[in-house]
Amino acid sequence: MPSIFLQDGSKLLEMKQQPYESEYLLQTLLANFPDVLAGDQFEGDEPKRWLLISREAGVPSDEAGVGRWSLDHLFVDQGGIPTLVEVKRSSDTSIRRKVVGQMLDYAANAVAYWPAGRIRENYEKLCEGASEDPDQRLAEFLQQADVGPDEESSAVDGFWEEVDTNLRAGRIRLIFVSDAIPTELRRIVEFLNWQMNPAEVFAIEIKQFTGKNVTGEQITSLVPIVIGQTARAAAMRARPTGTRQPLPEFRAIIDTYDSSRGERPPTLGTAPGYRQIKVAGWPNAITYLFSRHGKSVWVELRFRLEVYPDLAAVLGPFAGKTVADGRATLRWELEQGRRHLGRLIAEFSITDAPATTAKGMCDLISMTKPAVDEFLSRSNGNK
Repeated sequence: MPSIFLQDGSKLLEMKQQPYESEYLLQTLLANFPDVLAGDQFEGDEPKRWLLISREAGVPSDEAGVGRWSLDHLFVDQGGIPTLVEVKRSSDTSIRRKVVGQMLDYAANAVAYWPAGRIRENYEKLCEGASEDPDQRLAEFLQQADVGPDEESSAVDGFWEEVDTNLRAGRIRLIFVSDAIPTELRRIVEFLNWQMNPAEVFAIEIKQFTGKNVTGEQITSLVPIVIGQTARAAAMRARPTGTRQPLPEFRAIIDTYDSSRGERPPTLGTAPGYRQIKVAGWPNAITYLFSRHGKSVWVELRFRLEVYPDLAAVLGPFAGKTVADGRATLRWELEQGRRHLGRLIAEFSITDAPATTAKGMCDLISMTKPAVDEFLSRSNGNK
């Protein structure tokens, strides 16, 4: 087996390649040290950073189903791209072909049947098990830990909106991990990465080398290599990577609203497809927002049902009313999940005139803010 050499002072230490004792050991290394996924070897000016969402994430095979399969690891990067990781040792014969069909099953069904908010739920469960604050951990990952609470909240919510948008659009990343990637899998990965768009497919070979230092202590070195980034695939994609910028159309909507809002509150945040609007004196559990969903832009008033369950009776009757001179009709939605949400939504096309969508938000605020103000006043008075 090949060796690598480390210089320790005047000594040259030989470290020999060794297989992993078990698949579980390699899985645990990835969970504890996500940087081993070699984010600096992926395309783009900014190295990928990885946030662990879940180990053994359940993937259903229908809308009502529970997890039929278990994905080894689910990560997201700083751009909100869900990243599915499957680990196999090279001694496992399924690493050649069977694992490809397995991963495509996971990807197709995750995109189809993971509901909005599911990835966030899995992440919050992971943090709960580790006794960590999920929003603080995410803010640190997004490098937003030093901002104010409102901006941090906006960045966190915006990030999860972006994750859901990417999942619905099939903008995901599939990664096969092994101590040695066989030639058959290399060819399949390179072919899929060339053919699949917007999804990406890669393999990462993580070789393990062990040896002893000058004091006789055992030391280990892990050497990752990313496979699948052919020039042909990069040319076919021709899209920016890393932290994505808002579409010009979405940016135009935000700019138009902020320049024409009058006495209404401004937008907050920097997420590519999400902007909160916080009303002074309102709790964080109630907010207006713009959010992009593929070719649609939602103008929305949302609130946390577990915090203000009685607000549903106040806002529900607004469903059916129109905004933006009749261009959009409000609809009422209840989103079930770990964070139960009530939503009043007006949906516009991303190609609508920015002034139309911006007016939709202005109308929504003018229409509903007095009712929410009155509700909050009554609620505070009853405390």
